[in-house]
Amino acid sequence: SCPLFYRPLNVRVALTGLEIWSDRDKIRVEKSPTDTLSNFLEWRTRDLLPRLRHDNAQLVMGGSFDGTTVGMASQSSMCSRDRSGGVNVDHLVSVLGVASTVAHELGHNLGMSHDTAERHCSCQNEPRLGGCIMEPSTGSVPDCLTRVSIRPEPPTPLRLIAGVLLLSLLCALTALHL
Repeated sequence: SCPLFYRPLNVRVALTGLEIWSDRDKIRVEKSPTDTLSNFLEWRTRDLLPRLRHDNAQLVMGGSFDGTTVGMASQSSMCSRDRSGGVNVDHLVSVLGVASTVAHELGHNLGMSHDTAERHCSCQNEPRLGGCIMEPSTGSVPDCLTRVSIRPEPPTPLRLIAGVLLLSLLCALTALHL
């Protein structure tokens, strides 16, 4: 489902690996999403990257965080070896619900902020119809085909580049702008 969320941006999301922790958690899962994200990103850098070539890792976990948070990711970190990832709570019985949370956190990794009136970027899809991917959590499942925030804040290269682009080229262009 997740690749469909990004179809309007002509971005292809490919699953390059899947690891299931069936014997024990490989990180300390905290009630704080910030602490859990930090623990997961440390594990990714130390353990996963040496074993599997990938650009981003997303943890999908059971349980819950304090408050209403169901996911967290590092902003504009897709090109970062140490910060490209997110943590997501499997909070719904629907696979599409989890996929929309992962797509939302990937959006943050790609540099997208929440769609808010303050940013003059509001969701045109009513919450009862699912809302939009980059909208702050609505409790409903966003429309997976047409409603994706495509207004990343500068200096995100997505604003500058149209069409198909390899992530390695995107990261090289990002490095030139830093």
